[in-house]
Amino acid sequence: MWVIINLGYPAFMECGDGGDEIPGEFRPTYLHFEREEAERECLRLAKRYPGGEFHLFEAIAKAEPARSDERVIRLETLRSPAAAPQEF
Repeated sequence: MWVIINLGYPAFMECGDGGDEIPGEFRPTYLHFEREEAERECLRLAKRYPGGEFHLFEAIAKAEPARSDERVIRLETLRSPAAAPQEF
C-alpha cells in the first residue's frame, strides 16, 4: 500500500511528541494498492502542481494488537523496503 503526501509547503504544525501534524488540506485522501499506479499519480501531481514536493510512502509494517486488551504487542512486517531508489 502506498500514499502520496505533499511536503512542499511550510504549513506543518509541530506536535509535542517531536513530530509534525499534517494539516487537513495536505493529508492523503487516496490509498494506492499498486506501486506503478502510485508512482504515476505522484508524477502527475508533481507536473500539475509544480510548487509542491510530492513524496510516495510505502506501508512496510502494521501494528498487531493483543487479543486480551488494547495494547500493541508487535509490528508485523508487510514486506522488506526497496534496496535503492529507482530513476524515472
